Amino acid sequence: MKKNSTHIPLFVCFLLFLCFTDATAREVKIAIFEFAVHAQEDLSHLQSGIPALLPSRITVPGKISIIDLYRVKQAVQKQPEQYSLSGQTAVAKQLGADFFLSGSITKIGNNLSVDTLLVDVLDTENPSSHVIQSIGFDNMIPEINNFAVTIKNKIIGGPALPDHVPPAAAGGPGQPASRDTGTPVYEPRSRVEEKPLETTARFKPEPREAPSFTTPSPLFESSPSTARVVKHEPLHCLAAGDVNADGKKELLVAGNDTILIFRSSGSDLEQIDRIETELDENIVHIAVADMNGNGTDEIYISSYEGTYPNSFVLELRQKEYKKIFSTKKWFFRPYKQINGDVILLGQNAEGTNPFNGEILRLVWKKGELFAREEFIVPGILGIYGLAERDVDGDGSKDFIGFDKGLVSSRYTLKLLSYTGRVKWQDIEKMGGSPNSFPKLVLGEDLEKTETVPLRVLCADYNGDSRNDVIVAKNSKKTKGFLEHLVNYSQGKVLCLNWDGTDLTATWSSDMVGGYVTDYLVADCDNDDTKELYIVSVADIGFLGKAKNRITVFKQAVQ
Repeated sequence: MKKNSTHIPLFVCFLLFLCFTDATAREVKIAIFEFAVHAQEDLSHLQSGIPALLPSRITVPGKISIIDLYRVKQAVQKQPEQYSLSGQTAVAKQLGADFFLSGSITKIGNNLSVDTLLVDVLDTENPSSHVIQSIGFDNMIPEINNFAVTIKNKIIGGPALPDHVPPAAAGGPGQPASRDTGTPVYEPRSRVEEKPLETTARFKPEPREAPSFTTPSPLFESSPSTARVVKHEPLHCLAAGDVNADGKKELLVAGNDTILIFRSSGSDLEQIDRIETELDENIVHIAVADMNGNGTDEIYISSYEGTYPNSFVLELRQKEYKKIFSTKKWFFRPYKQINGDVILLGQNAEGTNPFNGEILRLVWKKGELFAREEFIVPGILGIYGLAERDVDGDGSKDFIGFDKGLVSSRYTLKLLSYTGRVKWQDIEKMGGSPNSFPKLVLGEDLEKTETVPLRVLCADYNGDSRNDVIVAKNSKKTKGFLEHLVNYSQGKVLCLNWDGTDLTATWSSDMVGGYVTDYLVADCDNDDTKELYIVSVADIGFLGKAKNRITVFKQAVQ
């Protein structure tokens, strides 16, 4: 009996040690506010872009977490004093943040200066200031990396911080909040690397070999392996995925109000199903992905009623494609990031320009889609006509896409840096967008059309460590009798590669009569090799019937 009792205090001490260890590892939460701007030119891309760059650079699992930027943005909209210290402190406390980060951007000539403040919500009298300076946009990213290191060192490497008490646990009305003493947020400095902030090494990119710009081999074979003519209304969008849960990918082709589903069988495409939409659902775009994680790919259908979006999601249930979600706000796109992760994006299409609204990440929760953080893109790139890769081989991420700008009526293919600088612009008139949907002008009872940008595909499809850019080029012939009818006499799909100074064509399909409406790289014949699928339209008759051609090109043997 005595022997057992001597172990009880030891056991209790062990439990207390575990509790104390857990208490010392609590994450610090940081809220990041959109930065103010002091410049004559439009720096909105930096105003929202810099806060978007910081979370991944500051986050330390188990130690520092960043409060969702969209939550911060929503809370700020309810706070009239969004740029005042007191207003931001109130929002940060409401969100349960321990610290908040704010700042302002100033541009004089080519010099950029970002003045930042890291503020302890319970000690606003002693903020920590830091200045980020760079000459031009391109030098901003390394400076932001340095700044993120400084912030992490200041919080993790600094003196142990007392625990944060949520607002509800603070004193009575008008009383300042307080922290319990003796409960450090982090382990003592002896548990982390001893390095004063002022001697922190500047960010230096890893040395990398100069990229090779020799002309690559053609990506696809010169002749198609399959060609299928479909007499139907004009078909304008492709998607691929396992929508019937048979373990194989199907090819989906959409028109204005119909989705045709094909199975690749040898050298043929066999139609196996058909989906009809409702009368007021004009299909803008379709995409396929399993984003709700139940093992069956959903069909994301972006559609427009005439005055507002009425998009929806279909999934095969009890042998029928049933609506599992609908919205009057979003256009959808499952989006593959550089790291390979697929996220679901939604663009707010409620405004007068459906492709100029904010783009947010959407997530499934309890059978519903909820908006999360904002997905920042430079320029005025819509949700469909963009891709994100290192196109020019300089080691930095680029955006390539069709940008119409604020005043132009035509989409132009551009290569943009993350900060919005135009690194390259097409002069060969790639694109040519034949796809559109009807849109009523409120208050005028006029019907106009909204042009949908063509798809931009960008990835290393053949494993040669160079990103390939795939786009179409439609040649305009004449305008029709009605303003919104545009005729194209020919079209083709090209593969472009960076040659050191320009994007040049290294492969091209044959010219087709009519126009190209969409193209996709996917493995629909399930042979573990992806093919290029092209849909083109020609010979539209008086009754709206067209000769649609689906053409398939296999990858060339390297």
